[in-house]
Amino acid sequence: MEGPENKFNNSDTLLLAQPISTTREPLPDGSGLWPRDYRQHVVWEVVKVWKGSAKVGDQFEQTRWIRGTGGHCSAYEVAEEGQRVVFYSKHPPQLSRYYHASEEAFGLLFDALARGTITP
Repeated sequence: MEGPENKFNNSDTLLLAQPISTTREPLPDGSGLWPRDYRQHVVWEVVKVWKGSAKVGDQFEQTRWIRGTGGHCSAYEVAEEGQRVVFYSKHPPQLSRYYHASEEAFGLLFDALARGTITP
């Protein structure tokens, strides 16, 4: 796992977003490996920006293939209402979820890094 200080320094964008709309879509016949596979389309809204040009209130969309069973479980990618997620990017505009970070775990550290009150 890349630590929060490294993630902060090595990213062009670092932000917190929450889903404002989620849609669960079945996969086309025969394309899923497991009976419970599906696609989830999410509209995210930016609620905090530590680095980058995004602004609070900006929106972006993502569609993920969620695998429901077997050794390929991707349940950690499911977006749930009210769930705030940290995103980063080394190559904007593509954003990736920082799965090991939560607002509670790293929010204060990211705040301090952004203000320059601590240095990694």
